[in-house]
Amino acid sequence: MSGVRRIYVEKKQPYAVEAQHLKEEITGFLGVDGIEDVRVLIRYDVENISDQVFETACRTVFSEPPVDILYRETIEIPEGARVFSVEPLPGQFDQRADSAVQCVQFLNENEKPVVRTARTYILTGRISDDEFDRMDQGQLHQSRGFQGDRPGEAGNTDRRLSGSAGRTGAEGLCRYG
Repeated sequence: MSGVRRIYVEKKQPYAVEAQHLKEEITGFLGVDGIEDVRVLIRYDVENISDQVFETACRTVFSEPPVDILYRETIEIPEGARVFSVEPLPGQFDQRADSAVQCVQFLNENEKPVVRTARTYILTGRISDDEFDRMDQGQLHQSRGFQGDRPGEAGNTDRRLSGSAGRTGAEGLCRYG
């Protein structure tokens, strides 16, 4: 068992329906015409899991290799991109994390994993500060959570998740880029 491991999962282009819909909402509802690309990644922070079970879970629980791209620890962020992550509020039920824990325990019933999740958004294009503020003001993620750690940085994954509410919004920046 090792410390906290961070992975990101992103749908491959033909299957990135959520990202495409989000791009359409941003251009249609918020009037941000300069947006070129929207990427949506699911971030998993995982601990209390053996190396073997973790490797199996990466291919069967956290991602589906035919339709997903799996990134370990960090992601590459394009120059000038606007990036933020949204994670559940402390005490808020995280169905994705709970399901992942249960599925990992199917792989090995002796494992007692701790999983935290977040959605990471990467927006590229000509996006003014005002336009990004409109997205940031809850119009994009509609108060489903709060913004957390800077995506792509593995430095914060060495802390323990168990026995805590995970990261707090104050530990990370709200906006990047």
